[in-house]
Amino acid sequence: MKIICRIGFLVLALVVSLSAIASAYQPVDVSIRFNGGGSHNKVYVGRDNIMEILVRNDVAVRAFIIGFQCTSSSGSFSWVTPYGTKPVGTPCVKEHGDVIGAFDYTDGIATYLHLPDTILVGGVANTRPYYLPPHANSTVFASMKLRIPAGQTASPSGFCVDNIFVPPAGAWKVVDGGNTGFPPTFNGQENTSTGIPDAPPMCFDIVSQSFIRGDADDNMKIDLADLTRLLQYMFYDGPAPKYPESADVNSDGRLNIADVIFLIRYLALGGPEPAW
Repeated sequence: MKIICRIGFLVLALVVSLSAIASAYQPVDVSIRFNGGGSHNKVYVGRDNIMEILVRNDVAVRAFIIGFQCTSSSGSFSWVTPYGTKPVGTPCVKEHGDVIGAFDYTDGIATYLHLPDTILVGGVANTRPYYLPPHANSTVFASMKLRIPAGQTASPSGFCVDNIFVPPAGAWKVVDGGNTGFPPTFNGQENTSTGIPDAPPMCFDIVSQSFIRGDADDNMKIDLADLTRLLQYMFYDGPAPKYPESADVNSDGRLNIADVIFLIRYLALGGPEPAW
């Protein structure tokens, strides 16, 4: 059984005509990652997963109109609420930094949530000081949480996110500071038009493991807060991690100072990532 979720990004107002321009290279790229990327760029069964939408733009951007389709080969999934800031009634989407915040200062962001199928987010900056500034590296501009229920099976490349046209207005377009509309690439892959985005989907493994080693505070990322939680748990009678296996950072079946040293080396010295 496949469950489909459509995510569209619609602008609130556009006063310019958007042309469909295809080329081998576009100065804006959109991509997706899960749980901070790296070795955790996968979907975990039985827990909340953070799905992030990233943008790399070589030019200032005035507006986005982009859509996605998500499919899971393992069965059903759902968006987790409350999360983030939008919409006010049922928080589901979180904004990040100046990437999406650039639009907030003028017309604002409108988010419409229609669970389980559709999320619509829109924004346009009508004055240049509030355009989305260039980002040389792919940067998170919005995120959401989704959950695949416990008991579903693991599936290699089983969760896919595709770039699509969302009728009636959700073309796969961005508008740059010069009011030119064009289809952004998707994960570096060309789209031939704004109405038929045909770059291949991004697919992620669905895994049955419910914990991440080193993620002692269970927020789907490994940082200094996890080191603090681990030290408190091991030496100061602090609360145990939700998934005790996450504290076994070096995966040797024991919980001791070696796990703390392993995590310090990873966080501060560029050491190896906590074992799978």
